[in-house]
Amino acid sequence: DTYGRLDTWVHMAGVLLVAGFDDTTSEEFARVLHVNLLGQVHGAKAALSHLRRDGGAFISMSSMGSQRGIPLQTAYCSSKHGIDGFLEALRVELQRDGVPVSVTQIMPGTINTDAIVHAAAHPVRDLVVGGAAKTLITVEKFAPRVVDALLRRVGYEIHDTGERKPADAPDNLDAPLTVNDTVEGTVGGVTLRHSAYTWLAMHKPVRSTVRTLTRP
Repeated sequence: DTYGRLDTWVHMAGVLLVAGFDDTTSEEFARVLHVNLLGQVHGAKAALSHLRRDGGAFISMSSMGSQRGIPLQTAYCSSKHGIDGFLEALRVELQRDGVPVSVTQIMPGTINTDAIVHAAAHPVRDLVVGGAAKTLITVEKFAPRVVDALLRRVGYEIHDTGERKPADAPDNLDAPLTVNDTVEGTVGGVTLRHSAYTWLAMHKPVRSTVRTLTRP
C-alpha cells in the first residue's frame, strides 16, 4: 500500500567460498549452489507472479565468474554459470509469452557499483561492471588458454594470503553473520570504486552525441 506495485526485483543474495576443490566438502559445495543458484530460482518464483501482471525489471546480481571459472572458486563459479544459463532460458520464455519483463544479468569484478539503479531504469541484457572484468571475459572468448596461463600465475595470490583461516573464524556460508557485518570488507586496497569502462557502457556518450547531431 505504501509503495504501490512491485515493478523491480533485484536479487543480491550470494556467498563466496574460497578454497581448492580438494579442500571443499560436498556439503559446502551444495550450500553455495543452494544460496547462489537456487536462491535466484526461488526469487524468480516469488517475483514473476507480480511482475507478469504489469511488467517490470528482473535484475540478477551475478559475477564475471559466470563467464569464466576462477581457481579456488569452483563452487562459486559453478553457481554463477548456472545463473547465466537460468537467465538465458528464462528470458526467452518470457519473450515468447509476450511478458513485458526485462531480464538483466549484472556481472561485476571486484568493484563497487551503481549498475543496479541503471539497469532498473535502462533495461539491458547483460551489464559487465569493471574494465578488468570486461577484459577477462573478452579474452576468454577468443583465447581461453591465455586466461588459463594468467590465472595460473596470479589467480591464486589474489584470493589466498597463504595464512590458514582459524577454525573459529566467522563466516556466512550457513547463516548470516552477527559480527563483522560491515558494508566493506578487508580488501579495500583491491576493491575499485570507479570504472571508466562501466561509465561508458552505461552512459554511451558517443551514441548520445551522434543522436543529438543527427536529430532533425
